[in-house]
Amino acid sequence: MSNASSSDSLPTAKLIKDISCKSDASQSYALYIPATNNNHALPVIYFFDPHADGSLPLGKYKSLADKFGFILIGSNNSKNGNDYSMAENTWQHLFADTKTRINIDISRLYVCGFSGGAKVAGYIALNHPEIKSVIANSAGLPDGTPAGSFNFSFTGLAGDGDMNMTNVVTFCNDLEKTNTRHRMILFNGKHEWAPETAMNLAFEGLILDAMRSKQIPADNHFTNNYITESKKRIDGLIAENNLIKANDECNLSMNMLDGL
Repeated sequence: MSNASSSDSLPTAKLIKDISCKSDASQSYALYIPATNNNHALPVIYFFDPHADGSLPLGKYKSLADKFGFILIGSNNSKNGNDYSMAENTWQHLFADTKTRINIDISRLYVCGFSGGAKVAGYIALNHPEIKSVIANSAGLPDGTPAGSFNFSFTGLAGDGDMNMTNVVTFCNDLEKTNTRHRMILFNGKHEWAPETAMNLAFEGLILDAMRSKQIPADNHFTNNYITESKKRIDGLIAENNLIKANDECNLSMNMLDGL
């Protein structure tokens, strides 16, 4: 369901780098509406880059938006150095503007951030119950936030050479003692936005979560395809004698499919 105004006609399959909020022209965002858009309200992922580059993650993941049917929105104001009152102000303008101008499904709102942006994404989810999931790339929730039974799912992403990897893994392990649905995805890399292959898994998790909670109908084709691709990854890692990562992939697969 969306309250989008019919007066706003925005192109699909085009990365728009700078849209000013009507309520405050100093606030702006980047936007990508997938090529698969068919005039139905679509789920949306709000991105927070630590350097206020809203178009950067959208450019990296727009092919995933087309694949999965997600609208991508990136804040051009959220950045390291802002306090949480500023983050709240940015969110208020961003959400108010996008929900009236873009045909988004307000029952499927997700947030994603990298490094300091991951903490902003976590802050928003902690304070706004309409958020259904957090994808935290290279950081956990805001400093001092203990693991708890949250009303959103949590996906941790980190490169195996990331100085923050241990913190993200530890937080995900702490969530084992809670009722929060969570998963940990590691990739070959350092402190950086995750590669498309890793973010693909995070996006698949959002789809599977939506099926699990009955927000969308069960899709056996989607689920079976995930199982097939997961088996290929596990078999490939075993063939490389990379048993630790094969075990991680196996655990991820069981986590993704649990309860379906």
